[in-house]
Amino acid sequence: MAFGRQLLSKAIEAADQKLAEQRDKSMYRDKGYRRTVLKTVMGEVEYQRHVYVVTDTQKGASAAIYLLDRHMGLDTVGLFSDTVCKMAVEAACAVSYRRAATEINDLTGLRLSHESVRRIVQDAGSWERERVEKLAAAAKAENGAGAYETPVLYEEMDGVYLTLQGQDRKEYGSSKELKLSIAYSGIHEDANGRRRLENKVSCAGFEEAKIFRDHAEGVVASYYSVDKIKRRVFNSDGGAWLQRNMVPDCIYQLDLFHRNKAVRTCPNETGLQKTVLELLYRGKVQKALDVIEASIASTDDPAEQEKRRKLYSYFDNNKTALIPYYRRKGKQPPAPNEGQQPARCGSMESNVFTIIGNRMKHNRTSWSVDGGNNLAALLALHHTGRLRQILSEWAANRRDASAYTVSGPCRLVRRTMHMCRRTRYRAVICRIA
Repeated sequence: MAFGRQLLSKAIEAADQKLAEQRDKSMYRDKGYRRTVLKTVMGEVEYQRHVYVVTDTQKGASAAIYLLDRHMGLDTVGLFSDTVCKMAVEAACAVSYRRAATEINDLTGLRLSHESVRRIVQDAGSWERERVEKLAAAAKAENGAGAYETPVLYEEMDGVYLTLQGQDRKEYGSSKELKLSIAYSGIHEDANGRRRLENKVSCAGFEEAKIFRDHAEGVVASYYSVDKIKRRVFNSDGGAWLQRNMVPDCIYQLDLFHRNKAVRTCPNETGLQKTVLELLYRGKVQKALDVIEASIASTDDPAEQEKRRKLYSYFDNNKTALIPYYRRKGKQPPAPNEGQQPARCGSMESNVFTIIGNRMKHNRTSWSVDGGNNLAALLALHHTGRLRQILSEWAANRRDASAYTVSGPCRLVRRTMHMCRRTRYRAVICRIA
């Protein structure tokens, strides 16, 4: 590993010297050398590179730049290798920025700060949000790249309120709802009886409802062949923003958890609760509504009356969705692909905790809107098994966005870093031995 660091340092300095010779000397004035450290999984690679001053003739201002950093793609999130950046993002999806930095430092011997981890995550999350914007535009133009074919698609959406900080707290209040969606093709059950959502995709963000719906549809169209979907089943808690943005002609059902919770918490009378639940189970929606409406006048407690009015209004607004789709008479959605079972839906509460709540809500953290959006976008990828693939695209995009005008030394730097990434596991095994 020490030899690898030495080799990489020499290659980088050779590339910097080549840049110094090829630069436009009338634009870039050489101001000497500055030492720095590149953080890699081999450890910290120390080297020196030229610093140049560029003068803006119109504004009369000057700025110091490092041509080497720009050409190596290191001027976006700092002097970190692609592998370290990926490690930082994956760690930050599970634990806080501070703890992620500590764990990476213990593993690699680096000296990352929690602010460095945060900046890496924000850069990756911002890039992912831009990618989702492009997916949404492609879906709207009916040009989605999804290839997986399924006759039925199950979709669920919900929101979770997160505490805000700083200027966003002044603008939006103490908290703001972060929206979350999941979509899947069915249920897979293994030999041990463990069940999981098959082919799950997810989207999360603080956006307005219409924009979020477009983003969610873009994520769906990036994985699924939308034209082959014959029927969609949509499950939610009945929120107004959810009903306004449903996919046309989908089968809509009110989430059973929220439906039954409303019955058990709004009326105080146990007998009334059992009666309403029994009527709903038997499919007698109108009779259940009549019972709730009649019960309003059967109590003299104003608070209890108000609760029952809210329950009646909630159910009346979702009258057609109170019965689960699989208990309705008439045409049922087609069965999912072979090896998968039909889903009854109701996984949203668990996914809200798993994807968002466990990392962003239940540890007394507060967020800016942009910072929360960036991390939530990565968490949606992390918990659907697509984070590493997208991070590879992000790392490649960082390199492609840089203008590699020097062929020889810069190519040597990239080849050396690639070699070090491929052999890092062997080096770790040797250290353990």
